[in-house]
Amino acid sequence: VREFVLAEVWKGQATRTANSYEGENGGFSRSEAKDLSKFSVLEMARQAVDPKMRLEGIYAEADEEARRECRDSGMSIKGFGIPSSFLRYGQRDATATGGTGGSQGGTTVATEVRNIIDVFNSKLVFARLGATMLNGLTGNVSFPKPVKGSDPVEKAEGVTAGEYDATWGSITMQPHRLPAFTTITKQLLLQSSVDVENWLRGQIGIQLAVRAEKKMINGTGSANEPLGLVNVPSIGGVTTSGGLTVPEMLEFESDVDSADALMGSLGWLMTPALRAEFKGTVKESGYPVYLIGDDNTMNGYRIETSTIVPANNLIFGNWADAMCAFWGGIDLQVDDKTGLKAGTIDLVWETFYDFAVMRAASFSIATDI
Repeated sequence: VREFVLAEVWKGQATRTANSYEGENGGFSRSEAKDLSKFSVLEMARQAVDPKMRLEGIYAEADEEARRECRDSGMSIKGFGIPSSFLRYGQRDATATGGTGGSQGGTTVATEVRNIIDVFNSKLVFARLGATMLNGLTGNVSFPKPVKGSDPVEKAEGVTAGEYDATWGSITMQPHRLPAFTTITKQLLLQSSVDVENWLRGQIGIQLAVRAEKKMINGTGSANEPLGLVNVPSIGGVTTSGGLTVPEMLEFESDVDSADALMGSLGWLMTPALRAEFKGTVKESGYPVYLIGDDNTMNGYRIETSTIVPANNLIFGNWADAMCAFWGGIDLQVDDKTGLKAGTIDLVWETFYDFAVMRAASFSIATDI
């Protein structure tokens, strides 16, 4: 039996290897990769803006799949849908002739088509710090977590085990609308260069990342915003003397360690201004050893910066306990009326996301540096 099971496992692995490009195409099958390679956000926008044209081919299929994803999540598509699987594959105005050195689309060079999710993650500081990224969700999602419980007790051989009485809580995540847009000229919309396609895909990823990052850090938890990290009331805090001393720096680590949470993807998040300040702050007077070393670490932990972090805030923790959730793909709406006189078109896209902290004890924050 064991040999038969192993043979079947190896057979399945061989089949998956033969029918997919795991390294090159993210695990999509050959036929899926072939279809996805034909998909162009520019072409979908061109079809969407033409009142005489209906979506056809792979674009109609994409729209249908995206609408199915949204229905499963209790939402609806207002414009034209791009499903989440398409995002995994491989405000700025743009003109086809303007911009210095082609910075606004004037110069195009054929390259590979960019993966929108990868662009998004590369710009999202939470992803770089190792946050838990949950993509392609449907409906509200609830995660159970233990709140407290009695400790197990050692027993002699043959003695009945004691009951472990755990109390469970939960974290519920639900979709919040995440909108973004860019403006392009009608002339640029007519271009077919792969580089223009990549620029547009990059704009989608960057715009959504900037918006999501802002609310994941300092969202209020009201007015359709998730509750951002710095506003989670149960996260511990460090009071500083207006700067940052070595004992204060060590207190962040001690806070998390004292809660048995010093594990996982540990690191710092701060403003660029604070990083510059700490790179010039000596640990001890008279010795040229600084809080932030040449390896861009502080107290041995990695550092990321964002201008979205509130001024004078410093965050340390296990970023794997920061949960970033995303529902479905992208709802693309094309507005060719607002910029009619100028010959411009607004591409408005939106998706849905939420943010939550699994364990508040995994973080420590100072707000007065």
